[in-house]
Amino acid sequence: MKNLLVAIVDDEPDILKLVSLHLQKAGYSVRGFPGARSFFKFLDDTIPDLIILDLMLPDMDGMEICSQLKKEARHGSIPIIMLTARGEETDKVLGLELGADDYITKPFSPRELVARVKAVLRWKDNCTPHDIELIEVWILLSVIPAIFIVIEWISFFLSEKWRKRILYDLATLPPPRVQKQ
Repeated sequence: MKNLLVAIVDDEPDILKLVSLHLQKAGYSVRGFPGARSFFKFLDDTIPDLIILDLMLPDMDGMEICSQLKKEARHGSIPIIMLTARGEETDKVLGLELGADDYITKPFSPRELVARVKAVLRWKDNCTPHDIELIEVWILLSVIPAIFIVIEWISFFLSEKWRKRILYDLATLPPPRVQKQ
């Protein structure tokens, strides 16, 4: 594993220290920030491999930080793990919909956090944008059983070359337009 850089944005000094210690023991370089202002200044010069982000910061809401980063071309592909005391389902869903790659509530296990950091970085290193498109297509197909059955049936009768071609074609189709009734 190359020396990957993890940025931690949390206004609680004890959390910064705890997370930093465990990530450093796991072989990561770590930079901690008590708020959004110092974190964004850091991003002017450096792009971390992963961000651990608290939501309740003194100078800016973590959801807003996540949304802003995911909209920027330079920072949009940086994985984000939200680490926060907000444990309501709506907060978790909103965080993930805004682009967070994982969501962990406080109190938390430092060992689990390190494992999740490794998993998110493994996912980032092993997936290309094309892989992600294919995964999204399969998720879509799995929630529409009739189409899923048809694709499985076609796969049974076609060679691997044709199955891949069909999946590629499905992945590159524009999304369907949904009309309100």
